[in-house]
Amino acid sequence: MSLHSEQILSKTITWLRFPLIVFVVFVHMNPNVDVRNIDYQNFTTHDLYTLISTTCSYIIGPLAIPSFYLFAGYLYFKNFSVWDWKTYQNKTKTRIFTLVIPYLLWNLFPYFENVIRCLIKNDGCIWWYLDLIHNKGYLSMFWDYHSWFNAPNILSQKVPMYGPYNLPLWFLRDLIVIGWLSPVIFFFLKKLKVIGIIL
Repeated sequence: MSLHSEQILSKTITWLRFPLIVFVVFVHMNPNVDVRNIDYQNFTTHDLYTLISTTCSYIIGPLAIPSFYLFAGYLYFKNFSVWDWKTYQNKTKTRIFTLVIPYLLWNLFPYFENVIRCLIKNDGCIWWYLDLIHNKGYLSMFWDYHSWFNAPNILSQKVPMYGPYNLPLWFLRDLIVIGWLSPVIFFFLKKLKVIGIIL
C-alpha cells in the first residue's frame, strides 16, 4: 500500500471513530417503543421519536461494534510483511501492555472499591462480594461475572451473554481473545481464502 493510501485510510479511521462512538450510545438507548404503533395518518412528535430512536438503536447502531473489530484487525495485521512467530510474539507483547493489563486493572479496581466501601459502611455486604467471587471462582471477575439477556446465535439458539465484573469491558475481553487466536484465524483465512472469510 502506498504512503498516500495509508494516510487516507488512517484519516478515514480517525474520522469514523466519533460517529461510531455515537452509534455505540445509540445501541444502548434501548427505546421502549415499537414502530408498529406509529399512526402515519396522525404523525406526532412521539411518533418521530419512535422512528428515529428505533432506527438509531436497531439499524444504525449495530454497525459500530463490527466496525471497531474491523479497524482493530486491520491495524493488527497492517505491518505484517510475512507471518512468523517472532512477529506474533512482538504484537502479543505490545497488546499485553495496551490491552491485557488495563483490562485486568479496570476490572479489579471497581471490585475492590465496592469491597472497601462495604468495609467502611460496615453493613455486612462485604460477605456478599467475597462470597460471590468465591462461589463463581476468582477468574469469573474477568470472564463471566455478569450474564444478561439471551441472544440468538448463528443457529438461532438462545444463549446467555456473559461479561466481566466491569461489564462494558466484554468488548475488550473478546478483542484480547481474538488477538490471541490471530494465528489460527490467519491460517484459516490463508488456506480457505474467500470461503474462510464467508464462514
